[in-house]
Order: sequence, then C-alpha cells, then structure tokens
Amino acid sequence: MVPALKNNGGKADRSVSLKSVFSKEYVMSEMTSKRRGLPALAGIMLVFALGSGACTKPAPPARTGETAGGVNPDEPAWKNHTGGAEKLRWYINLGWVKEQWGDDWTSKYIKETAGFDFEVTGGEGDKLNTLIASGDLPDIITLAWWEPQYSEMVSAGYLLPLNKLAEQHDPYFFKAANQDILNWNRQPDGNVYGYNCYAVTPSDIANSDEIYANRTFLARKDIYEAIGSPNMTSPEGFLKALRDAKAYLPRENGVPIYPFGLGDAFGGDHLDAYLQDFLAIPYEKDGKYYDRTTDSEYIRWLKTLRQAYSEGLISNDIFTDRGEQIGDKIVQGRYFALQKQWVDMQDQQRLIHDTDPRRIYMAVDAPGNSRGAPPTLSAGGIDGWLITGITAKSKNPARAIEFFTYMISEEGQRTIYMGVPGKTYEIADGKERFKQDYWDAYMANPDVVYYESGVPNLWGYFTDQASQTRYAPQAPDYIRAIRDWTAPYTFYGGLYVFNELDPDSRAGINSARIKSLWLAALPKLITAANEREFDALFNEFTAKRAEYGWGEIMDIYTALIAENRRKLGQR
Repeated sequence: MVPALKNNGGKADRSVSLKSVFSKEYVMSEMTSKRRGLPALAGIMLVFALGSGACTKPAPPARTGETAGGVNPDEPAWKNHTGGAEKLRWYINLGWVKEQWGDDWTSKYIKETAGFDFEVTGGEGDKLNTLIASGDLPDIITLAWWEPQYSEMVSAGYLLPLNKLAEQHDPYFFKAANQDILNWNRQPDGNVYGYNCYAVTPSDIANSDEIYANRTFLARKDIYEAIGSPNMTSPEGFLKALRDAKAYLPRENGVPIYPFGLGDAFGGDHLDAYLQDFLAIPYEKDGKYYDRTTDSEYIRWLKTLRQAYSEGLISNDIFTDRGEQIGDKIVQGRYFALQKQWVDMQDQQRLIHDTDPRRIYMAVDAPGNSRGAPPTLSAGGIDGWLITGITAKSKNPARAIEFFTYMISEEGQRTIYMGVPGKTYEIADGKERFKQDYWDAYMANPDVVYYESGVPNLWGYFTDQASQTRYAPQAPDYIRAIRDWTAPYTFYGGLYVFNELDPDSRAGINSARIKSLWLAALPKLITAANEREFDALFNEFTAKRAEYGWGEIMDIYTALIAENRRKLGQR
C-alpha cells in the first residue's frame, strides 16, 4: 500500500490524473456533457472525513459466498423476479439531477419490463456528508469516484461487496460485468465495492476504432482560411496567426472577436494538462513520475501565452467567463482559436452550422513541441466518470445487485442508450437505429426531447463507453471532422490517473496547498509584464512548492504509477 493514501485499493484517479498534479478540476460544463452520455473527464473535489463516532456504522448483512438456491448462473436473476416493482432509494451526488425514475420513456420502460423502481435524489456538497453522518443511507449511491466519501464508505463498511452479493443472489453479474473494471476496483480484502461508468480499458483502445480522446485545438474555419490556413504549431506561427486574425476581423456585429480563448472556465486543465498533452510532454521518465510543469517546452508555451496577452491577443475575459458565457460566445463565433473538448462542442457546432456553416470550427495542429513529435491525448482510464455502490443500509441488496446486472448487460446498455423499441428505435439490417421521426424531433429540440424520452443516456450512470459505440448514430461531418482529428493521437492514459491523496495526511495537505499555489500563480504568469517578471514568479512558485514537500509527493506518484502498471498487468 502506498503511504498517504486512503484505503482505496490503489484505484487510479482521472481527477488528479497526473493532469498537472496541481490542476484543480474540469469545470461543470464538461460534467454537463455527461448528461447526454458523452465521455469526458470531470473532477470537482470535495473534502470530507468521517468523524469517529459521527454515526453508527450500519451492520452489513452476512457476507457468505454461497450461491442462493434456485439461482441460475446462466440467466440474470431479474428475469425471474415476481415481486413487483419495489421502490428502492437511489442517491446521485450531482446537483443537477432533478428527474424522477419513471417520468421519461426509458426508465418507465425499464420499470414496466424489468420491475425496477426508484426514488431518485440528486445532490452535492454537504448533502452526501449529511446522509453518511446521519446513517440515513439509500439503497444505491452514485458519486464521482475521486470524491473522498467513496473510499471513506469502503473503509467504514458502509458499502457492500458487489462480488459477494452477486455470488449469493445473481451470479450472472459476473458474465455481464467488465472484468477489467472489477479487477481495478478490487480492494485489499479481495472485494469489489463499486462499478464505474464511462470506463476505458487498454483493450478498448486496442480493439475499437471508435474511442477518441476529447482534447482539441479549434479555429474558426472562415477566419483560418482567410488568413492562409497558417501553421500554428510553433510559438512564432501561433502568435502570427493570432495577430493576423485580429487584423482580419477585429470586430463582428459590433462586438470584438477574441484571437484566443478557452472552451471552459479558467482554472481547469486547459493551460496545464491539456497544453502539456498537445506538447507531448511525458508523464514519466525512467520509471519515475516526471515533473511536466517545469518542462522547457511547457515553459516556452506559457511564455508564448504571456506574449499573446501583452499584445492584446488574449482578453481578460479568459479569467472571468464561465461555462454559459463561453458557450454563448462560441455560438456567436467570437473566438478565432480556442482549446475545447470536441464532445462539449457538439451542440454549439450544430447551432453554428445551422446558422452559418462558413463559421464552424475546425481542428488544427496547434500548439506543438520543438521536436515535431505528435500530441499525446489520453482517452481516459478504467475509473471513468462516476462509481456506483450498494449500501449496507439497503433494504433489498439482492434486488439492487439485480439492477446492476441489468444495467451493465447488453440489454441494459441498449435500453439506456436507444430507449424503447418501436418508439425511439427500430432494427434495420440487423442493427439498432433511431427511428427517423424520433431522431428528427430530437435534433429539432434536443433539450426537451432528451428529458422526455431519456435517450440517449439520461440514466447513463452504468454506461460502458466501448459497448455503446455500436449504437451511436453517424455523426454529421462537421462533428466527425473535429472528433476524428484526435484519432492518430489517442492513447490509453489510465496508467497516469489515480486517487487524490488522503486529505488528512501530510502529503495530502501539502498537495492541496500546491494546487492552490498553482491556481494562483498561473494567471499571474500569463499577465506578467515581461519575461523577467515571469521567471521570478515561476521560480517563486517552484521554491514554495519545494517547501511544501513536492519531492515526497513525486515519490508517491511514482509508486502509484507502478501500482497501476501492476494492476493492468503491465511491466
């Protein structure tokens, strides 16, 4: 066990993802894309520790390994359920969750055909902490896997082992489940307490041409072509393109056009981890965690951004705009170039295309490293997005594990993505496809139809990213173009993601300090008056970081990479 970690079985973390170990988080807009079943990483960190004596530890049921009599291991147990739709409680730790099970076509169909019914509650912040402290736990709980409450609940015995429940009540679970996910989540006691959605495994990358990285550098097509389709991979070419774009179209419809912007709020990963990936900066060297933030290529590009800001090529809005404001500006075409996840760009790209297809955004090669090496863009890891477990307070854990089996099975995956047969989809030439009338209605009014139908993936908290690629309809060319740009650069980055350090440990406290330090330093570096001031600020940051035990933290990350490599069966 690596020191200074919670008891989490060495799970890898896409939130700390060696992204830049300091980068705080993806912003809410990236999580919002998940509401449509779209793969993307998210990481809003919450700090919580279960206080001793804060609540009485629920007594878990007997953990036997015996298969219940009469349960057929070759058939999911839910198919033999005769007890009606008993309503269980399901808590989802996301503030935007307002929908109720059975209100949309998809969950109503699951309720009627498989007998699963839920009282669903959404929440965030202290709501989950209150549930845990009070002992008033639901039957099923879903939260971001990197949130400390997950490992706390495992350690405290608040979650039941899925493998034991499956052995006793529904052994078909093991046929439906992804064995890589089970192995990844196996704790030191040999048990598995949670199941991830949107997981990506090394075999997914190797065996599928439909798994893509999400990070793109985009340019407004009409402006880019008007200024000669410039090469923006070098700092010199990048700055010239921004200058030329500003000279070509300084304003449009009475408002300024920004030469460069970010697709999400400042303070996420765009100007550290994403930029480092575009520059192909390695995550490790000689088997040790590599300090990407001090890499000379990265510093060179931070100085390039400083120069761009000093010339007025980057607006102060980059530091203050939030998701909705940025989205509105993208639709209005107010950025020439920006870093943006293509998954989150789809609705905006569609609106732009429908209004004026000349102004759509295209993926371009920029920025790049001085060696000419291609970008290295991670498609994610086994941890995926959220993790779901069954609590020790569940009034019917047997029924709960049956629900897990249903949702991760081929039938469940088809249903949560495609919806109701004959109503939202049909079979044509042996392949599921959305009915044309449904798809036309969805495309005309996606927000309304999405919540009415539950398709695709309103209830995607068990979504298997690889298996669902076969259901996805053909994307329009203006989406495929920005998506496919990532294909040559996509790799499996699960080695380099891992759980947050224990916030109560010395390393965890120092890690939090370093992240805050970096979040404060980055805007100062970009707005520095000159390179001399930039160097002074950067040296101040690295010196303070060293005082906070950066060397010890790097050693822990090195050990975690080795542990991830072992769990993936790599040497």
